Amino acid sequence: MASGHADRWRTEREAVHAWVDEHCWSETKQSYTFYAATDKLDAAVLLAARTGFLAGDDPRLASTVAAISAELGAGGPLLYRYSGMSEHEGAFVACSCWLAEALVALGQHEEAAQLLDELVKYRTETGLLTEQVDPGTGELLGNLPQGLSHLAFIGAATALARRR
Repeated sequence: MASGHADRWRTEREAVHAWVDEHCWSETKQSYTFYAATDKLDAAVLLAARTGFLAGDDPRLASTVAAISAELGAGGPLLYRYSGMSEHEGAFVACSCWLAEALVALGQHEEAAQLLDELVKYRTETGLLTEQVDPGTGELLGNLPQGLSHLAFIGAATALARRR
């Protein structure tokens, strides 16, 4: 029976959480980081809000959102995936959706709605989202359609609808 392992999995979850808190938090950036012992940032860390790793009232979520927005922001609603990617690829659409969902968790519903409203400008005439966007030109880049972009958008919109 799976239920016989629940206590063990809770213990492991708590151990992982403690390890991440100790090794993947940057005092310098006031943010969770891309990987242990670095100050580089990764927008996927925003998923900590969705998974419950960080509660909406945890100040570390707010400071992580602020750090990622500042360092990985590509203009408007767009974000790069991680530190240093601005020279190598476009902004990653799913990251913007993760940011919107984290804003919802923080109670910043209007900011999340505005971000999603701005993001829908970067779709095809048929409403499809791509993988990436060139922040300078608005050109749609990468895979089209991109399932991850659509799922992330649906996740953010659903989170916003539930909290409103």
